[in-house]
Amino acid sequence: MCRVPTDICIDCNAGRRMGCGTFCCKLLVRLRPEDAEALYPENPSKRFIDKNSDGYCMYLDRTTFRCDIWEKRPSICR
Repeated sequence: MCRVPTDICIDCNAGRRMGCGTFCCKLLVRLRPEDAEALYPENPSKRFIDKNSDGYCMYLDRTTFRCDIWEKRPSICR
């Protein structure tokens, strides 16, 4: 069931079927030091993934609703 505007709807059940355990694109994602170094080498002290103005993870492709950094996503997203 979609609880966000229909133009930005993420199907959590479909995400889980694709292997995502939490599908937390709108939650605050805390980064471990090793994840911060991998994602933000210019700012390895960063502790959270940024969100876009719609509240979703900046790495969520709004066209496909898939992760743009799937291969190097933070460990908490795995």
